[in-house]
Amino acid sequence: MKLPCRLTMGLLMALAGAGGLSAAEQPGVVVSQPSEQGVTAKVRALLPSIAAGDPFRLLLHFETADGPIEASDAKLGSQMIDRSATMASLEVAVKRPGGGWELLKTKPGDLGKRTQMLYAGGTLILEFGPESLQVLHEQGAAEMTLPWTWAGASEPGDYQVAMRGQLHLETPMQRRQERGKPPVEIPATSTTIEFRTPPLTISVTRADMRNQSLAELAKAAVEAVKEHPSVVEEGLQVQAVEGLPVADADGNRIVCVRVNMPPKAPPAVGGGLIIGGFDQGYWRYEVAMTPAGKTVGVGRAKKGFCIAKGTTIATPEGDTPVERLHSGQIVWAYRTDSDVKTPATVLGLFAHRVDQTLIVNGVLRVTPEHPVFVRSPFGEPAWKPAGQLRAGDVMLDFQLRPIRVESVVERGGPIDVYDLAVDGPHNFFAAGLLVHNKSIAWTPEHFVPWYSLWNRAPALK
Repeated sequence: MKLPCRLTMGLLMALAGAGGLSAAEQPGVVVSQPSEQGVTAKVRALLPSIAAGDPFRLLLHFETADGPIEASDAKLGSQMIDRSATMASLEVAVKRPGGGWELLKTKPGDLGKRTQMLYAGGTLILEFGPESLQVLHEQGAAEMTLPWTWAGASEPGDYQVAMRGQLHLETPMQRRQERGKPPVEIPATSTTIEFRTPPLTISVTRADMRNQSLAELAKAAVEAVKEHPSVVEEGLQVQAVEGLPVADADGNRIVCVRVNMPPKAPPAVGGGLIIGGFDQGYWRYEVAMTPAGKTVGVGRAKKGFCIAKGTTIATPEGDTPVERLHSGQIVWAYRTDSDVKTPATVLGLFAHRVDQTLIVNGVLRVTPEHPVFVRSPFGEPAWKPAGQLRAGDVMLDFQLRPIRVESVVERGGPIDVYDLAVDGPHNFFAAGLLVHNKSIAWTPEHFVPWYSLWNRAPALK
C-alpha cells in the first residue's frame, strides 16, 4: 500500500533514525546508531546492482561498536536471538525510482519458535519477493516465510530500502556446576532492542547482455567451471550453483558451483557398510564474473570444516579412525554446562578433499576453519577456528584436562578430510582434543553469512 507523502516522510525519518545516522564503514553498507546495550544493526545487499525482476537480497547483521559479538562477551555472548519474534516485528520501507515510499509490513503468521545464538547467528539473510519476505539459509533455501504484497523491482533505476524493528534476545535458564559444589541455576532473561537502519541504495537495470539475470549468471558459471583444467583433467562432474551469489569489492559476482569428486566404494566394517556420503565427496569452485557474464577467474574454494583422514575419534569401544565411523555409531561428546562427558550419535559422514590443513600440537589435523574448544579469558567455554589458535590458548583433552596450545603448523597439498555430523551436544574428541560438530553455527567469522558471503577473499587461483 502506497502511503500519503507526509506519512511516508515521517516514517522514513523514523526508519532512518534522522538526526544521528552512523556513517557506513564501507561503501554499500548502512549502519544504525548503537542501542543502549551497544548493539548496532548493519545492512548490506548481496548484490548492490541487480537485473530487473531479480529479488533484493539483504544481510541484516547485529554486532557491537567494537565488532563481532563473541562467545566470550560477558553481556551478549550467552544471548540467543528469537528470530521469529524479530522478523515478526520488522517493518520495511522501499522507495522506487522517482516515486514515493511504500511501507511493506508482513502479515501475521505462525513462524514457530526459531532461535539462534547471537554470537553465532547475528545475521539474517532477507529476500524480498512479490508475495513474501523470506529468511534464507546461507545455501539459499528458505528458513522462514512471511507473507506480504510487493510489486517487486521491475522498473530500472535506484531503489532505497530502510528498516526498523525489534531485536528480541533471550538468555535461557542455565545450570552451572563447579567441581565439588552443588549446581546453581541462573534464571532465564529476555531483552528487546529497537533498531532503525538508514536507507540503503540498490540499483536495478534491464536484464540484457550488459547486466545478466541471476539465472543467466548461474548458467555461465557452470560452463566456466566445466572448462577449468582441473575439472577436465580429473574427470570431475559439475553439478550446479550452490549458495548465494555475492558481489566483490570490484563489482564482480562471486558464484559458487558444486563439483562432485569421482565416486568411491565405501569400506566394509564388520560385515556392514559405512553410510553417510562416501560417494558424495565434492569440491566447491568459485567463479568471479562481471555483471555481463564474462569470467574473471575460477578456482577451488579452500573453505572446509573437516577432520583429516586417519584422525582417531573417541568412542566407547575405543579410538576409531574418522573414516571408519558410520551413522548410528556412538562417540564421546562433552557437555559444557555440566563439565561431563556424554555419548552422542553419529548422524552422517561425508568425504571431501582440501588443499590446506593445520596440525595442532602435532596430533590434531583439521581444516583452518574447523572449530575447536578453548577456554575464554573469562573461563567460559568457547569455540575458535583452528586457524585462529595461538600459543597459550587452552584446549580440553579426553580426560577433561586443560591442554595448552604449543604449536599450529600449516600443511599444504590435497588431502582427504571428513565432515562428521553428530547429535547434541554437537561435539566430539578428535585426536584426544575436543572439537565441534561444524553443522551447528558456532562462531561469527565462518558461519555467519555477513562474513562467509562477503568478508572473505574468493579462491580464484
